Amino acid sequence: MKSGLRAKRGRLELAALGYVKHGDVPREGSEVIYDLIGHGVTIAVVIYVGLHLRSQLRTLKGTVEAQKATIDAQAELMKAQRTVLQDVERWQKIMQQVVDIAGDPAALQREQAFKTRLEHEMKHRLQAMEAEVARAQSFWAVIAEDLGEKRQKLAEIKSALAGITRAQRDRLEEREGRLALETESPQDP
Repeated sequence: MKSGLRAKRGRLELAALGYVKHGDVPREGSEVIYDLIGHGVTIAVVIYVGLHLRSQLRTLKGTVEAQKATIDAQAELMKAQRTVLQDVERWQKIMQQVVDIAGDPAALQREQAFKTRLEHEMKHRLQAMEAEVARAQSFWAVIAEDLGEKRQKLAEIKSALAGITRAQRDRLEEREGRLALETESPQDP
């Protein structure tokens, strides 16, 4: 079949140029024109089909890109919905906790526990403050006693000094000075 087509095409080309193969009978001009028109129509159909396929592929490509954009948008929407659902769940948990807290038996138990804990803390702090006050009182009592003793000694020294005359004081100072010199200087053996 292919060889018949080649032969026909070759005859067409030779006929168009005015040559005829050996053993062929020359054909009429109308047959050649019909063959040329047939080949032209075939080429036009092939070109049309190719262009149509190209436009269909472009349309298909556009459709695929649009579907991809739609899928991406749906993915974003699903992600947003997931976030909203998580927020709703979180709020439901919070509301459930509020309901649990506001419930009468639970609230009464919490209030009693808080009152007991507060009383315990107050008692503990009162004991700590009483201990601190007792410690401070004993400290100041010791200081007051020590101060009293020192005041008494000072009064004794003042009364003893009052009885000493000026001359006795001078002799006493002189004697203290000699004793200080003797203790500072080395003694000869």
